[in-house]
Amino acid sequence: MAYKLKKSKQLIEQIELDDNTILNVKINVGEMSMTFNEEYNKVLRAQELEKSVENLQILGETTIEFIGFVIGKENTEILLKYYENNYMELLEQIVPFIEECVKPAMIAYIEQKNKIARSKYKKRKT
Repeated sequence: MAYKLKKSKQLIEQIELDDNTILNVKINVGEMSMTFNEEYNKVLRAQELEKSVENLQILGETTIEFIGFVIGKENTEILLKYYENNYMELLEQIVPFIEECVKPAMIAYIEQKNKIARSKYKKRKT
């Protein structure tokens, strides 16, 4: 019997805009889970900066980088055009998608990997 190797599952979601544009979002949960919190924390830190024109620009850039990280640069460009570069409105609309779809998938993936690691560690110990 051959040893089976498995690939990380991809999360495939769709985002529909009011103008009926459909964005196909493919996320490699395993790959993204390694850096998601780091990228998300960059946005949170930018939100905490003192309000100034320069810091709002930093927040906008950080937000766009994060959205691009999550849904891809091409989809982000489509959303920027759709929201006419209104970063705050875009962020208000995309955060629920990230919180309700992407984040739970990553948490489940990490929990599964931790469970497997603990199981293998227990087997080695006995």
